[in-house]
Amino acid sequence: ELGVRGSRLLAVLRAISLVVILALLFDFRLPPLGGGSARSEWVLLDASLSMIAANPEGESAWEAAEERAQELERDGWTIVTFGANAESQEESEVGHPTAASTLLAPVLDRAVESGVGRVRVLSDLRLQDPVAVSSALASLPLEVEFERFGEGVSNAGVSRLEVPDLARTEGSVTAEVEVHGGNSGDSITVIISEEDSEVAEVRIVAPSPGFTSRVPVELPTPSETGRVRYEATVAFEPDGFSSDDTAISYASVGYEEGALVLISLQADWEPRFLLPVMEEVTGLPGLGYLRVGPDRFVPMGRAIERGVPVDSASVGLAASSAAVLVLHGLGSSADEWAQNLAVRPGRNVLLVVDAEGAELAGVLTGDPRDGEWYVSQEIPASP
Repeated sequence: ELGVRGSRLLAVLRAISLVVILALLFDFRLPPLGGGSARSEWVLLDASLSMIAANPEGESAWEAAEERAQELERDGWTIVTFGANAESQEESEVGHPTAASTLLAPVLDRAVESGVGRVRVLSDLRLQDPVAVSSALASLPLEVEFERFGEGVSNAGVSRLEVPDLARTEGSVTAEVEVHGGNSGDSITVIISEEDSEVAEVRIVAPSPGFTSRVPVELPTPSETGRVRYEATVAFEPDGFSSDDTAISYASVGYEEGALVLISLQADWEPRFLLPVMEEVTGLPGLGYLRVGPDRFVPMGRAIERGVPVDSASVGLAASSAAVLVLHGLGSSADEWAQNLAVRPGRNVLLVVDAEGAELAGVLTGDPRDGEWYVSQEIPASP
């Protein structure tokens, strides 16, 4: 065999490459820097605010869970608190619950990535991601044990309230309310108020521990247009944690926020065709108003969708929150209200009818030039 210059060096490099590839394939666990062995057991301590709820004797789930976590720490476990995220805690530095949410699945993923083989969860099991946790338990190579605390705590609350915008001031509104807690199988009473007036009361079956119940609720037509405040409050006794008893939602009534709004200042057929075309082009929901009087506008659209005439204040609210405003028929007859719309901040499309309207749009025009003019597809080059 002919000798090759540097053959020993090449053989060493090949051997190193092979070792690196094998290490990547088998995913060997390396000890931490600085000596010692890596801890393979974590105790996951729930640090969400629901843990401070107290039972009739005045003891909270947090106090019992913290004491249990410190016992496990003395046996060699590593304490990791979780809520909105995971944080490793040194001995005697656990602190107090501050998390506004309880998410367990991301912490289980982090434990596997850290090479942990066994975890013990200390929690009241009011988890906000039960589906993700079930999936993680079925797929991750991790031994998970649960210890529930706060079983003697009686608590129920409103997790979420959603009230959609109502473009027309007519018909009912279908809201959705989500509750948690309570005694599984019993009912929870939720009272919904519009501004300061009670408008609905619904009884919801309490969910199983760690889950929520979500139901639709029919609300009456709002009494006012504009930004309307809704509040859902749970009526449950005894309640050991009152901070989660209320949820708030806002709805825009009489208009839709972030929409394409077309306002026609002159009676014309053009907006009837322009509005659906611009809806399709922009992908935005569209609202159209045709001015038929100084303070009277008729909503545009299909006959089944059109509402009663509205005033300039309602139209102004829709225009102020529009993603795109189309002002049709802007000209010399435009009053101060229309002129203010033409200069509002945001994306505006101004369709003018005369020189005065063009000037309001910031375009100066002159007298028409004499002669015959015709349309040409050939655009001359700039001089």
